[in-house]
Amino acid sequence: MASNVKAVPDGYHSVIPYIIVNDGAAAIDFYTRVFGATERMRMPGPDGKIGHGELEIGDSVIAGGVRGILQETTQRRVRTWRSRWMRAMLPPISS
Repeated sequence: MASNVKAVPDGYHSVIPYIIVNDGAAAIDFYTRVFGATERMRMPGPDGKIGHGELEIGDSVIAGGVRGILQETTQRRVRTWRSRWMRAMLPPISS
């Protein structure tokens, strides 16, 4: 059965840096001011701190989040994405 999962989603490159910071709002402000980044999204955690955010600089995306906020969810998401990528990119292993 063929997989319809895209190895690289539309609007992303094959490698996306993920930055863990102590203050997500300050980091977004810094990257916007210094590098001319455009905010693509932000997902606040239960306490209002940014759990995950994405910025666009030129044609590239960087993602990040606050240390400890939604960290388990992010790790689960990375494992899921990695396994989907592996299934899409690697040939099946036969016994």
